[in-house]
Amino acid sequence: MIKPSKVVFADDRLENIFNLLPDEDPLKKGIIKAIRDIRRNCLSGEVAKKGSVILKNYEKKYGIKNLRVYDLPLSYKTHVYCNTIGYRNSFSNFGLEKS
Repeated sequence: MIKPSKVVFADDRLENIFNLLPDEDPLKKGIIKAIRDIRRNCLSGEVAKKGSVILKNYEKKYGIKNLRVYDLPLSYKTHVYCNTIGYRNSFSNFGLEKS
């Protein structure tokens, strides 16, 4: 099932750091590709394993239970939470972590 979505950063600090990266930076290019993929389908990436530390941290911090992990260059991963609002609208929160 394909679920298009609007992508927002999990916090302003992360978005500010992203905006400061030079356009040639491989991480910024990877994030841009991930955002495009997630906009097309918020179910992109792998489902975070139940009981994982990442899922527990996001559940505690944001109160979520469904988390997806999307690999990025330079051993970074993005964590995507897809929340469906109504029938057609959904949005994805975009977090970032060095693995």
